[in-house]
Amino acid sequence: MKLRKQLAQQIVTSIKDVCQQDINFINTKGIIFASTNPKRVGEFHEIGLKVAQTGQMIEVTDQESYFGTQAGINIPFYYNCELLATIGISGNPNQVGKYALLAQKMTRLILKEHELDYLDFGRKNEASIVLHHLVEGRELDYYYLNQFLNQYHLSEKTDYRLLTFEINSQKQKLLLSQSEMSLLNFFDKLDTAIYTFNYPNQYWLLLSDQMFDYYYPNILSKFECEKGLYKVGIGQKSSLSLLKRSYETSILALKALKGQQKVNLVDDLDLELLLTSIDSNIKQYVLNKALVKLSENDKILLNSYFKHNLSLKECSQELFIHKNTVQYRLNKIYESTQLNPRNFKDATLLYLALKSEDINLHKL
Repeated sequence: MKLRKQLAQQIVTSIKDVCQQDINFINTKGIIFASTNPKRVGEFHEIGLKVAQTGQMIEVTDQESYFGTQAGINIPFYYNCELLATIGISGNPNQVGKYALLAQKMTRLILKEHELDYLDFGRKNEASIVLHHLVEGRELDYYYLNQFLNQYHLSEKTDYRLLTFEINSQKQKLLLSQSEMSLLNFFDKLDTAIYTFNYPNQYWLLLSDQMFDYYYPNILSKFECEKGLYKVGIGQKSSLSLLKRSYETSILALKALKGQQKVNLVDDLDLELLLTSIDSNIKQYVLNKALVKLSENDKILLNSYFKHNLSLKECSQELFIHKNTVQYRLNKIYESTQLNPRNFKDATLLYLALKSEDINLHKL
């Protein structure tokens, strides 16, 4: 393992913050490669080289003179049984000697933390590659995929769901950053969850169908309460090889969200699912044909009429108007659109058009 200069510089700065003494990191060839005194970086350190050669701690007093060396204590630093550097602490050896063990421990802890962060990054990057291949239906090396499945305890025989989390990009940047951190913290609390970012404002979360059933109440309670920061579309369950279907249906679930609704499970959709998957040109043709001559009051009347299964009485009660008024206005709608709301075929077309318009409005 090689201790990189940038990381070494961070470590010497951290140690100095504690002991208030200048700190040097010296490589196995005796060259200072990180120091709290920038002027010393690149200089040869004679005692640093001797420490690397002998593996022993060496103290230097003011009365001693060595090339490129100041008074202080110099200790070898081993990590995983490998000598990485000599740590030099400048000052009176009797006073700075107490910091030797501290410097070693701090260096070891920072290196360990860095290793864990790097390992975590590697795993997340690997998960991103695999998820994007599966979602996009691209082929992946068989052995690489199997290694990934074994590492994350995934199985081709198990059903999974892809959840698409869409972050509201219209929020202020600071709020957006905070919402992303909140989202990632939520993901990290889920057992066996695999997730990745999808440009520009989506995250994908992969859960087994069994784990989804367990976490679904938590997902509902958390994200339905958020103030417009997220929308969540939950796709159909599928095998990993057919994960593209789960992704596509999660997008349909997102498109079918209405009003203040934040979470949509594709299993709960029927008509909305059909309407969101219709070609936009065909949908616009139907909207123009059925709705172009309707006023907003006409649409309110029809929505109530269809809501109450074509009941004149219940429609009139909800709108606080007389039944005869409902009949009169339905007749006027028939005259203007040539679509009779009392006729099954025409009523179906009007109902689908109103539903489709409602979905389009809530996508904006």
